[in-house]
Amino acid sequence: MRSRGSLRAHLALTYAGIAALTAVILGGILLGVLGEYYARTETQYLQAGSRRVLEQGLPSVDASQSELARWALSAAIVAQARVKLYAEGGTLLADSGSLQNLDPSQLGERGHGERREREGLPRPLGEGFIGRGGQPSSSRTLKVVPGPDGYYGGYLVFSEAPASGSDALRSVGQTWALAALLAVVLAAGAGYWVSARISRPVLALTDASDRMAEGELSARAPVERDDEIGRLAESFNSMAARIETTVVALRRFVAAAAFSASSRSAWRAVSG
Repeated sequence: MRSRGSLRAHLALTYAGIAALTAVILGGILLGVLGEYYARTETQYLQAGSRRVLEQGLPSVDASQSELARWALSAAIVAQARVKLYAEGGTLLADSGSLQNLDPSQLGERGHGERREREGLPRPLGEGFIGRGGQPSSSRTLKVVPGPDGYYGGYLVFSEAPASGSDALRSVGQTWALAALLAVVLAAGAGYWVSARISRPVLALTDASDRMAEGELSARAPVERDDEIGRLAESFNSMAARIETTVVALRRFVAAAAFSASSRSAWRAVSG
């Protein structure tokens, strides 16, 4: 025989499952939309930084390797992104290195561009990397050809911009997970409460039918509701009453028949 509490458990789990599925779908949509937004924003950040670098100017064609390195460092500070300068054919001419390892003091007095560029940098994702080495960087890259003829026929590559979007997504994901867990717990509680209201008269009806199966013909189910379950209890009680009446009538008939047969047997014995 199944446990009497199985209906409650099943309905509670059903409510919790529906809440979990809804939370997963809504959370997936939310995180997907936010992820797309921040991906677009990080690309716009790189584009804004590349424009500022091109505005401050490129190194001369005959610049030495040290001058190219200082220019790359200055461009990285202006763009707040890693800057690589490539010649035609993909030869790397200069690499600013990771922003987390940059030292602006390496520019010295021969740095290119004005320091005010650092203050005027567009920051669509908030504060930049400088002074915040622990912040993660984006994996997105942007390739820019500086001008109609390019530089040495080459191009610039911007990468490792601030990934503020990842922090926001992580925070939203954690908040969503907590909200989803709370929703599942509340849904399970609501399911258990609803199932308790539904299962109480059903369990009473089951108990009455079990007593009847054991021979207690006077067993009846309590009628406490006016809904379908209440009408089911009334139908059961009517059926049980008819069965009891029929069984009682059969018992009386059998008893009367047995008494009549016994009387005829005794009379025959006496009459001989």
